[in-house]
Amino acid sequence: MRYARRADASVVGRVWGRLLELEFIDRSVALAAKAFVSFFPLLIAFASVLPVQGRDEMLRVITTRLGVSGAAFDVVRQAFASPDVTRTATGFVGVVVGVAYAVSFTTALQRVYLRSWRRPPGGGLRNRGRGLLWLTTVLGLLTFLSLLRSVAGEVGSWGPRATGQHGAVVVDRAHPVAR
Repeated sequence: MRYARRADASVVGRVWGRLLELEFIDRSVALAAKAFVSFFPLLIAFASVLPVQGRDEMLRVITTRLGVSGAAFDVVRQAFASPDVTRTATGFVGVVVGVAYAVSFTTALQRVYLRSWRRPPGGGLRNRGRGLLWLTTVLGLLTFLSLLRSVAGEVGSWGPRATGQHGAVVVDRAHPVAR
């Protein structure tokens, strides 16, 4: 009993207790599932309105970051390859539902942050507005970076290229930006 109290009072014990209080495994799985179910379909629909260079760059970044290869890569490439089919299949209602799911992801993420910092739970329409603002900002940033990468790749034969599993960006003149 004395050792258990001493272990709980240690730094490792306090960190472990805090992680258990936050239900970190449950929240991590729930956020990953929400991201997969809401954010990726919205990205595919969003990519269907981008120019070809932006869509190709978004496909490359997503598949590289997630380590998609083989048959899974072929499926993802098909989802990004036909913007007309995607736009027709999605429609207005599909976009509204996709945005609603993505905003629910941002709301769940906000709840995790509030709980981890021991802040009072937020609520109401204002938080939905923040989620929509966050979503718009992320999609705008992805568009800007994809188009910038496309233009930068056309200007010279070298450019930044993501390497490593932690997303370190290095300038490598020996390997031109992949198309």
